[in-house]
Amino acid sequence: LLAECGPLTRDAVCVAIDTGLRRTEQLTLTWPQVDLKRGMIETTIDTKGKRKRWVPLPPRSAQILAQRRQQNLKSFFVFCHDNGDPFATFDNGFRAALKRAELPYASWHDLRRTAGCRWLQRDKRTMEEVARLLGHASVTTTEKHYAFLDEETVAQEVSRRTKTGTRISGQ
Repeated sequence: LLAECGPLTRDAVCVAIDTGLRRTEQLTLTWPQVDLKRGMIETTIDTKGKRKRWVPLPPRSAQILAQRRQQNLKSFFVFCHDNGDPFATFDNGFRAALKRAELPYASWHDLRRTAGCRWLQRDKRTMEEVARLLGHASVTTTEKHYAFLDEETVAQEVSRRTKTGTRISGQ
């Protein structure tokens, strides 16, 4: 997908995957919310969760935002048109990239889900930590959407131990 994105869409997709920001949070992201030195983004209360939260800014996205800052010195918004107005959507570039990449339908929200999955699987974060990072009102919401990952991990571990003859607790 990234190989088929234009530069702006690629930047937006990378930041979405890395941060798990909601689409509206990303579209309305302003420079005062971005702390490149600390590697954090502070969301506003004008989101679905109605509360601020701090979101980590991994190196790839920090580099993207630092470059965008140099290109958009006059704009208040991170993702904006040349005149400084914020984008209303990323849909056109995103859909075009999906089509060029010959990928099935995906929504922008799927990028947020990717962030949640990576935090759980790759980074070994807990459901509670991921709930906070995504700004879910409760961990129940996170569990509802990501519990299948725990089940898959447990099944893979049992399968691996069965194949190697390792005892599983309770046996």
